[in-house]
Amino acid sequence: LTSNRATDRQSKIMEAIWLYQFRLIVIGDSTVGKSCLIRRFTEGRFAQVSDPTVGVDFFSRLVEIEPGKRMK
Repeated sequence: LTSNRATDRQSKIMEAIWLYQFRLIVIGDSTVGKSCLIRRFTEGRFAQVSDPTVGVDFFSRLVEIEPGKRMK
């Protein structure tokens, strides 16, 4: 009985946080606001001061499309 509870708990932990995952690549000329635009979508704010991005930035956001259904 104890092992069943542990297994149930582990299976709930192993459930995916999201159902769908999308990856977007934003390309464009330098200093046009790509990182600022993505930061606005993911964090809900614009940065007052932003240093130029060197290389790659990664951002993520969970969006609930229906009750209990999320996409990343």
